[in-house]
Amino acid sequence: EIARWRANVDVSPTTWAGGTLTNCIVEMSMAAVDYATPSTNFDANHGFLRTVVHSGQVQFLPGSADYEQALSILERTVGAHHRAYGEALVDLGSARLGQHRDAEARDLFERALAVFQEAAGPASLASVKAGIFHADALAALGEHDAARKGYEKALAIVRPTFGDTHVVLAEILARLANNLAQGGHPDEALDAA
Repeated sequence: EIARWRANVDVSPTTWAGGTLTNCIVEMSMAAVDYATPSTNFDANHGFLRTVVHSGQVQFLPGSADYEQALSILERTVGAHHRAYGEALVDLGSARLGQHRDAEARDLFERALAVFQEAAGPASLASVKAGIFHADALAALGEHDAARKGYEKALAIVRPTFGDTHVVLAEILARLANNLAQGGHPDEALDAA
């Protein structure tokens, strides 16, 4: 039974009041699409093994997601080159991407990528993931060629560093295939997948 719902801060406003969802249905299934690019047609997001895991009332608490304030605090306390600052940039970038503020997201992910490359190195998993998010923002802006280069750069790091069985490799390949399909290259998308 679900007793409480946690708001998705990536798509919620910066603050929200608590309350009750009186008629809430939660379904789970295998994903038919990448979690970062869900369809607005919610049924299209579900794959096989779909089942209702909750039907009824759910309470949710008030909250806020003030990422700008977090960035300001981190910049004053640990500095703008600290890994924690990069993680906060990724959080804010993800929120902006969820709000379809794609140009802001691109810039934030680009800053995070620079922080991670300096703090952890260009082949670190944090740098790779920031690069993937940056490519996601480029794809959302319709800059499919630039996004493709970002995904391919991430692949070039992940394969030799983490191997062909790392979960990040599958994520990159799926994102690359989606980007190629959206960019008008369906045959290459099939090859990438």
